[in-house]
Amino acid sequence: NFLGQWKTASIVWLALIVISVASLIFRGMNQGIDFSGGRNYVVQFDKSVNPADIQARLLSELQKEADDKTVSVGVITIDNDTKVRISTNYKIDAEDANIDNEISALLYKNLKPELTGADGKVMDENAFAVADENRGIISIQKVGPSVADDMKRDAVWAVGIAVVCMFLYILVRFHNIAFSVGAVCAVALTAFLIIGFYSICWGFLPFSMEIDQSFIAAVLTIIGYQINDTVVVFDRVREMMKLYPKEDRYETFNK
Repeated sequence: NFLGQWKTASIVWLALIVISVASLIFRGMNQGIDFSGGRNYVVQFDKSVNPADIQARLLSELQKEADDKTVSVGVITIDNDTKVRISTNYKIDAEDANIDNEISALLYKNLKPELTGADGKVMDENAFAVADENRGIISIQKVGPSVADDMKRDAVWAVGIAVVCMFLYILVRFHNIAFSVGAVCAVALTAFLIIGFYSICWGFLPFSMEIDQSFIAAVLTIIGYQINDTVVVFDRVREMMKLYPKEDRYETFNK
C-alpha cells in the first residue's frame, strides 16, 4: 500500500528538506575552485605518492595559515601515481603578487617527504618552484572569481533547462500535466537532497566533497536515470488505466 504511506513519507521528506535548508544556510557548500576561484598546481614526483595523505596535510596547513576553515584543497592523481593536481582556493581574492610564491613555499614545505629521492636528498626549493617538465611544479593555472561566477550561472542554467525539457517531454508523451508536475517535483527533490547531503556531510566524511563541474555532471546523470525510471513507471500506469478504465485510481497506482 504505497499510497497509504503518504503521511509518513511526507514527514520524512519534509524533515530532510528542513535539515538540508538549515545546513545550506549555516554550513554552506564546500565549493571547488570551479565555483569559488582558485589555483591548480600540477606537481611531478620521482616516486608514487598518496594523494589522500597530501590533501590532509595541505588542508590543515593552508587553513591554519589563512585562519579560515572554508579554504579547500583537492588532490588527484594524473596519468599515474607520480603526478598529482593540487587545487586550492587559498587567498584567491588577495591582490598580492607574491601569493603564488607563498603557495609554492607552503607546497614545498608540506611535500618534502615526497620530494626525497632515492639518494636521500631533498629536491631544492628553487628547482621545485620553477616550472619544469620533469619534476616539481610543472604548471600553474588560476581560475579567477569572475570565471567561477560564470560557471555557477552556467551550472544553474544546465540543471534548470534539463528539468524544463523533461517536463515538456513527459507532457507531450503522456498528455497529462499531473504526470509532468509529479515527475519534475520528484526530480527536483532528489537533486536538492543530494546537494543538501553534500552540505551536511562535507568535513565529516573522510574524502573530498567538493562542488565542482564534475558534481554538476553527476547530478545531471542522476536526474537522467531518475526520469528514465519515472517514465517506465508512468508507462505501466497508463497501460493499466487503459486496460482497467473503471478501476479505482488508488488501486491502479498501488499496483
